[in-house]
Amino acid sequence: MNYFIKVTSKSGIEIEINGKPGDGKMSSFVKRVSIKIDTVQDNPEEKSTNVFNKVELELTINNTTKEICKKFMDWALNTSEDVYREVYMNIYDNTGENNKAEVIRSFNLKDMFVEDCFEDYSKVDKNDTGLLTVKLIQQAEKHKEFIHDVNEL
Repeated sequence: MNYFIKVTSKSGIEIEINGKPGDGKMSSFVKRVSIKIDTVQDNPEEKSTNVFNKVELELTINNTTKEICKKFMDWALNTSEDVYREVYMNIYDNTGENNKAEVIRSFNLKDMFVEDCFEDYSKVDKNDTGLLTVKLIQQAEKHKEFIHDVNEL
């Protein structure tokens, strides 16, 4: 899998993981990308209107990714107006027609903020220094602004 992930604040701060096919090896440092639509009420007879859109990223921490990891940590520590940001992601499959990489999912989520951010240095590969896990959640009442498609947005 290949990934392109871009986080943008209203003031213009950007965090970009460019793992588009043919644009380098950045995707090899993305260990996990997950999208979750979380309904607060688990009772199937009473679907809650409290729905939260969540994104979780795991990224290898090493010399190539250290600046990106720092930007995520800075965002997690931020309590100013830049706390809410837009997250745009493309996920590519390399098994398309003629083995050409194609977008299989594209997401655009506005008003996301860092719910949790941790760096783990205890379970690392010999070529890596650590693992960054960032959990993002969309601001309350914004769940209907979850834009997604099977083509690039």
